[in-house]
Amino acid sequence: MANSDKDPWTIRQIVVHKNSPHAAEKWELRGGARVFGRPVRRYFMTKTEATKKARELAGEYRAHGSQATGLSDTQRADAVKAFKLLRDTSGSLLAAVEFFVKHAPKKSSCDAEAAVFRFLDTRGVSRKEFDNPGKHREPEARERRFKGYSWKHRVDLAHRMRPFVRKWGSDPISVLALKRTEIQEWLQETYKTPTTIDNHRRTIHSLFAWAISQNLASDNPAKRWHELSTLLKDEKKRRRPGILTVEALRSLLKYAREKDFEILLCLVIGAFSGIRTEELAGLKWELVGQDMIHIPSWLAKTGEERDITLHSTLKSWLKVMPRGKDNAKVLPGDFGKRRKHLCDDLNLKWPVNALRHSFGSYRYADTGDIAATAFEMRHEDPKTFRQHYLNRGISKDAARKYWEVVPDSLA
Repeated sequence: MANSDKDPWTIRQIVVHKNSPHAAEKWELRGGARVFGRPVRRYFMTKTEATKKARELAGEYRAHGSQATGLSDTQRADAVKAFKLLRDTSGSLLAAVEFFVKHAPKKSSCDAEAAVFRFLDTRGVSRKEFDNPGKHREPEARERRFKGYSWKHRVDLAHRMRPFVRKWGSDPISVLALKRTEIQEWLQETYKTPTTIDNHRRTIHSLFAWAISQNLASDNPAKRWHELSTLLKDEKKRRRPGILTVEALRSLLKYAREKDFEILLCLVIGAFSGIRTEELAGLKWELVGQDMIHIPSWLAKTGEERDITLHSTLKSWLKVMPRGKDNAKVLPGDFGKRRKHLCDDLNLKWPVNALRHSFGSYRYADTGDIAATAFEMRHEDPKTFRQHYLNRGISKDAARKYWEVVPDSLA
């Protein structure tokens, strides 16, 4: 049988052990050098057996051998070693290679620090803002969104990425994508409360989701783990946002009118409009009208502008309170500190997000209409409203008294 590119095997009759008593005639099958890197020899008693085996080997070569001829000696040796390593496993060489390709560093990958800056650039966060989040921008710049991302969101991104870069910045982003356990342990060691851990985890998750879309990483190591989900549920039960009692609100407003008149209107706007804390912080007097408060898109948390219809109680306050200049902010920069002094003097505990939650809870207790109150609060899903504002133990009488807290009632 001739040796050719399609059929690289030869058969010939030879005498084995020629000069010994065991001399015998056999048929030698030889070939396969281009496939295996060296000639393969096999011996048969008859030409028929040798020919049959040659045809089998030739068929295998035609199916697989033409690609193998392109492999170097080193590559063939590596393949043999790989098969030996897989000998005690249930996997195949192909499965092992596919797994490696999925998780191996990408050729286009970069270190985590470079990836972070590329990611932040898509959110409108510069290197200068990363180094000093939120400090260098002019007030006007803070009112502009970048592709829908608010200034506060961009500041939070920079703030949460800084410790991540300090810890992992020199690691290739593709390798870091495989370190889920290490990142999880770092988050738990670095941050104390489940909510803080989850906030930083979410930011890292966004980074890797972007990295995957850019073919810089193959997996996202910042997926929420079961233990954290359980802790978050427990924390939400323990830290359910509180509300102010009618008596506490009356005492606070009366004391503010006597001791710190400037923040009085901030308190009544928050308590009787349901405006979000971050929206109240950026609210200017030019946005406060006689019948409504306008929240522009750059100020709105969701980026969707809206109008807040004023309740009669809030209107009564606005009629007797002096307004500031149109371009001046309603909320003083040190509002939190000054409010704390008032609460300390009154020995009053201030619940988390007390003004907005008080508005929602007392508003629902007064109207009994979940859909209407959720709409006023701008909750897209009524489920969120039910979770935070229902079953607060507020009677109809208490709700009525809440909305009767007008300037004349504090005399």
